[in-house]
Amino acid sequence: MTNKRSQAAPVFSAPHFLVATILTLLLTALGSLPATGQRAVQIDYDRGSDGQYTFNAISTFAAPHVVVLEFTTLTNLNPSRRMPLVTNISGRRTRLLTLNPIVERQRSRFNYTYRYYPGCLNATPDDIEYLLPFEESAVASAGFANYVYRRIGAEEPDGWYSPIFYVEDGTTIHASRKGTVISVQDVGMESNPERHYSSERNYIRVVHDDCTVARYSVFKNNEIFVEPGDIVFPGDPLGIVAGEDIGFGNQVRFLLYHLNDESVIPDENGDTDSNRWRYVQPKFRTAAGERVSLESGEEYKSIHPQEIVTEEMSRRERRRWNRQN
Repeated sequence: MTNKRSQAAPVFSAPHFLVATILTLLLTALGSLPATGQRAVQIDYDRGSDGQYTFNAISTFAAPHVVVLEFTTLTNLNPSRRMPLVTNISGRRTRLLTLNPIVERQRSRFNYTYRYYPGCLNATPDDIEYLLPFEESAVASAGFANYVYRRIGAEEPDGWYSPIFYVEDGTTIHASRKGTVISVQDVGMESNPERHYSSERNYIRVVHDDCTVARYSVFKNNEIFVEPGDIVFPGDPLGIVAGEDIGFGNQVRFLLYHLNDESVIPDENGDTDSNRWRYVQPKFRTAAGERVSLESGEEYKSIHPQEIVTEEMSRRERRRWNRQN
């Protein structure tokens, strides 16, 4: 993900991901692979005069992520933390560890790989109400998406939950909760009702303060209003639904999930869980009631009450919102 060279440690490598497999399509849609050219997290290091190396994680969007750092080569250097390192980062710059020389004036060498995921370890989703992800006063019927990778024999993850809202052509998709946009995919979809894979659809991902991630789709080509790094609030417009000329086009698809720690932290045998994510069933505010659990085939009217819109705002953000409204 970066390449850097120094005299003391002449080579290191970062992971390269293949995109030809369905598994990687899923990772691109939900996880660590960036959907835009800008990486959310990069690793750099500084070399001290005493031969010590200090590693830092640089977060492009100052949003919570989990970093997994491993050394594939480590000669004459001792890491200050247990390896592989699996740790939370937040803010723009997070110190990860140091490599200390074992024998002074002897050549040192290292190679490393890293990967990252949105969210954090030990995520505990907040008990919070979500807005319906479409414009206020609009009405949509609800349904639920099947786990697409069952088509190739993959087992559906525990707790899989992905609501769909069937909307009118030209509907604007709105944010359900405050968060930071961490990726945007706008792939120039063509009219093709047989497009099955979620990574082939236009979407955005937003990470929240409780380390859950919301994925919104399907957007019309060139009609996404936000960029990575933007902070969105409940009710903010995100883009226009894809439309009837695209397969699944008049659907707002919503997915809420957080990292499964067991998928990135090896057990005592070095094994990890194959299910990367844990899925969350949010409660929604509707015109008819509070904390509503969706039912397939039922219609729901969107409402954007002030107490939901401002719930997670800072004092400064709330004052600004009050002035504008």
